[in-house]
Amino acid sequence: MEYFIPGDKFPAVSLTGNYCALSCEHCMGKYLRGMHHVRNDNDLIKLARLLEEKGAHGMLISGGCDPSGRVPLSKYRRPLKEIKKSTSLIIAAHPGFISAIDIQPIVDLIDVLFFDVVGDDRIFREIYHLPFDIGFMEDMIRVVSDSGIRYISPHITFGLYWGRESGERTALRMLAGMRFNSLIINAVLSTPGTAFSRISLDREGFIDFVVTARRFFRSKRIILGCMRPRDFELEDAVAPYVDGIAMPTLCVRKKYPGTIRAICCGIPPEIYQNMKN
Repeated sequence: MEYFIPGDKFPAVSLTGNYCALSCEHCMGKYLRGMHHVRNDNDLIKLARLLEEKGAHGMLISGGCDPSGRVPLSKYRRPLKEIKKSTSLIIAAHPGFISAIDIQPIVDLIDVLFFDVVGDDRIFREIYHLPFDIGFMEDMIRVVSDSGIRYISPHITFGLYWGRESGERTALRMLAGMRFNSLIINAVLSTPGTAFSRISLDREGFIDFVVTARRFFRSKRIILGCMRPRDFELEDAVAPYVDGIAMPTLCVRKKYPGTIRAICCGIPPEIYQNMKN
């Protein structure tokens, strides 16, 4: 078992501060507050150099979305190019819902691409406030798979439709023919100040979904991601079916001895296997 505890070694960076045009029901910008904020090109370059000086391994570039569901990653092409040239940082990026036009400018600037897989049109409309459908999602999967980016880690969030399972298994089927390195499985959690403040996770449904994902992808890396309730019993139930757990409880670490990695869980072993914490 591998445990991913990135801390300051692999922080998340928001390119939009606390702002997000979508204000999705489950987040409403709350999770942007815990990220490093940059306002311009120089801010990003300075942050990258500071992180490297402090011994960081890399950073996750993310942020709020514009009305079309995209994080403005391509606007930061110049500083990303400079960071790749002048530092040894690993650059992971979560660019939102993108097209081929959006992805091509950043192909040579990032090491790992993260993206969300949605299997129900209602999640796009009611949760993300976007006019997309499953057809768009299938097109995006093809675009990402064919992009030329070497490492890809799709994310599926269980219970995103108001706490209920809806389309997660469809999302698995959509990924069946895709080239990817790690599947990250998250779970909806109660978040104060959002429409999901009183949401409760269907625990049995979630456990069954993780088991199904393992049966579906027997030879792929499956990771229990960081966006989920911190719960030993939940971790214990799915531990036999995953290769790693992000931000684990102390109890699960004691029960299942493993290796701690000071890196984001979506980074593949090919990148971090010789890296010192």
